[in-house]
Amino acid sequence: MSTKKWRCIDKVKHIRTKPIAIVVGACIAQLIDNIAFTISFACIPHLFEDMKLASESKIGLAATMFGAGSFMTSALSGLLNGMASGLVYPISAASVGDVYPHKLLGLQMSLLNVFNNAGPILGGALYDYIGVRGVSVVLMTIGSILALILTFGISEPLLIHEKLIENHSLVDTESYQLKDIDTESEKTVKISLDAEVNQTSVVTIPQNIPIWRLALQWQVLLASMITIFLGSLAGSLDNVLTMHSKDAFKVTASKTGLLFVLNGGVAIMLSVPTGWCVDWIIRRFGEKSRSYIEITGMLLTGGAVLSIGLSTSFTAIIGIEAWLSAALLIANIPVMSSFGDFVNSLGIDSMAQCYGIYNSVWSLSSTFAPPFATWMYTRVGFKNTVAGLLTSLCLLCALLITVEVIRRSLRNRH
Repeated sequence: MSTKKWRCIDKVKHIRTKPIAIVVGACIAQLIDNIAFTISFACIPHLFEDMKLASESKIGLAATMFGAGSFMTSALSGLLNGMASGLVYPISAASVGDVYPHKLLGLQMSLLNVFNNAGPILGGALYDYIGVRGVSVVLMTIGSILALILTFGISEPLLIHEKLIENHSLVDTESYQLKDIDTESEKTVKISLDAEVNQTSVVTIPQNIPIWRLALQWQVLLASMITIFLGSLAGSLDNVLTMHSKDAFKVTASKTGLLFVLNGGVAIMLSVPTGWCVDWIIRRFGEKSRSYIEITGMLLTGGAVLSIGLSTSFTAIIGIEAWLSAALLIANIPVMSSFGDFVNSLGIDSMAQCYGIYNSVWSLSSTFAPPFATWMYTRVGFKNTVAGLLTSLCLLCALLITVEVIRRSLRNRH
């Protein structure tokens, strides 16, 4: 009996060290975190309205901070909830990236994206079922499950990473082809700046780059700038569409919610195929094709945003929203995976820092851009805000990526 018990424990330990187990654990962690986040946000207006705990201004502030309960406890709860959510994604993404050092990460990041989008849908349905009174029990329960998954379900991804790079070469891209020469506190590597012209140089890269230096690396900086554009666009459009649907078409809140459900549904269905296609294209045509995918995604996104801005019916907006969701995936997934692909291609231990940068710039842009878009909507109207400002944002981002493609092409010629 004792022998069987230890065999079972050994099997569990063996499963926990598999890369696929890390992916599953990270995806479940993302799902639970987004369910908790959605429930926390949804309960605030009802809680304050029912219990008469605060004025409308305090309700708005607490809602912004995603808290619940009395005003002071709401503020504290919101702060802790935001900090927790801000930690879960970088940990999850870094864990997945670390256990696939020899592969492109488009498919893996798309899996995380599926559970990111499923969380709010399931969280909203769960809140409708349990109501405001059952929120605390549910949050404590799923919070405990999340803690257990992060503690025991994701088993030492860095140790798995070290074992994998002993038996596999690092992810191979056209921009960075590495061959280890020495492995000490710093790595001396031979980098082929461009495989076509066979230019090489020997440089010394620290095992762990300080986050400020990492953020200033051109590949990370460019990906961060694109992420700012995408986060600003997504957050602004959600706010403006909600207000416009109510003002222009007199639709109910439940009908407006169809936009968000549709957005999440399209993302759930198309994320994995998009991630697989992104990886296949980059493997087939080289790292330079990533930029062309991003440009295509931004142009498709710009077309969808322009169409929404010119739409005259809510039904048309719903149809175009599906197009927009698919276009955003084409633009965002290669950007998401580029952070991890960059770290893996250099063989440095900065995966968590890189995805911390991604999460930070997305969160900041999606937080600070919507108030400005709302102000623009009240000043110049829906058409000028969406068809003008937000469409221009898409075109500007596409132009930025195009400039990078031209710069890289000119550098390779010399």
